[in-house]
Amino acid sequence: MLDVNVNFHYLFPVAQSVKLYPLFGLTMSNWMFDMHDLDVDWDGDHVHVDDGGNHNEFRIGANLGAGAEFALGRNWAMNVEFRYQLVDDFDQGVINFGAAYRF
Repeated sequence: MLDVNVNFHYLFPVAQSVKLYPLFGLTMSNWMFDMHDLDVDWDGDHVHVDDGGNHNEFRIGANLGAGAEFALGRNWAMNVEFRYQLVDDFDQGVINFGAAYRF
């Protein structure tokens, strides 16, 4: 799976070292299913076994979520965020953890 995201957020300070932010953006997902993978349609319409080698699916969708950034001294910060990816029939929730160094 390849997942590329471009997100926008605006930081709202809620304490001296804590900032909260809403998140929205775009996601591009490419899923590759190998031979004999089971592709289940959750609506119950069909169950399909792809037995012809590799099968690729490419989708573009939207990201919606929120996060928090925590200052760790003068130059370092860490963040945690949750985003929900709305991608046709590949919707999913994602939790991210990150670190940043400000020059």
